[in-house]
Amino acid sequence: MAKVAREMVEKAGVNVNQLLELLVKNAAAELTTFYYYTILRVNLIGLEGEGI
Repeated sequence: MAKVAREMVEKAGVNVNQLLELLVKNAAAELTTFYYYTILRVNLIGLEGEGI
């Protein structure tokens, strides 16, 4: 399935390697932001406050 999807994207004229690089960078940025705000939230309300 992945091979077919990759071929379709390539046929559409998209540079697959560049696309993958951008997707990985954006995923890393999203994970960093999620981690930061999770730590911030835990520090503000504490672990016990999550059930409120």
